[in-house]
Amino acid sequence: MTLIFAFRDESGRWHGDPDARPEKPAAPGIGTRTGFGTSADPRTDSSGTGTLTYTPHPASPASANPFAGQRLEVRFGDVGVPPSTTAYTLDDGRVLHATQGVRALLGDPDEIPGPHPGPDRVPTPAGPRVTLGLEEDSRRYEIALATTVDDRLALEITASDADGEILTRLEGVVAREDLTRLGRLLTRTPALAKDLLKPARPAKPASVRVEDERRHHPNAYKPWTDADDARLTELAKGGATTAELCAAFGRNSGAIRSRLMKLGLFPE
Repeated sequence: MTLIFAFRDESGRWHGDPDARPEKPAAPGIGTRTGFGTSADPRTDSSGTGTLTYTPHPASPASANPFAGQRLEVRFGDVGVPPSTTAYTLDDGRVLHATQGVRALLGDPDEIPGPHPGPDRVPTPAGPRVTLGLEEDSRRYEIALATTVDDRLALEITASDADGEILTRLEGVVAREDLTRLGRLLTRTPALAKDLLKPARPAKPASVRVEDERRHHPNAYKPWTDADDARLTELAKGGATTAELCAAFGRNSGAIRSRLMKLGLFPE
């Protein structure tokens, strides 16, 4: 599962596990992953960097966190550890869970103290987290349950794509005696909402997407050669900007940043 495993604060100091090297198998027929990068197709890369402007709820204890209000650079990927129960929204809109170590450093941005949490708040779990998962059509669906401090069940439902990015996330609390009945109700939901569940517009074939991208970046999705890597390393160490590297290699910024990270040259 893709998790935030490290972040850098505005003073330039890294926290968490910035030296971790996520590993994840490539999608069928696309290429082999090593570390942060992928040998053929940056669209499928499940690891990389992003930004998180950390703005906890004013009533949350995390509002006093030393990182509150900062624009943090985060690193994410599948590092093979259990996720925390807290998710964070990156500046580009992606919602990702963090490792328990990062969660301990940042805290819950929305956790509001009080003895009686409202119906839309999930109390801090008091027992172990139990997860059921299902993989279908290149997506993973998970239901996680944990006992809360008030002896209810904290319920979280997520749907993730092949790279582990969360596409759907629902959470709440439920009384133990209501769980079975709600389960039966959920099985009836498609029938009740059949008029709303219209088929999604089919995605463009991969060949069309590649053609579209190459109109702007002629080398998009082409394998990197050893000569490319050597030249990229030389230019990056020489201070070339991402925009300059994009022009030099005929690739988009995502491909450039992914390759730099694979080479151990983390872009600023």
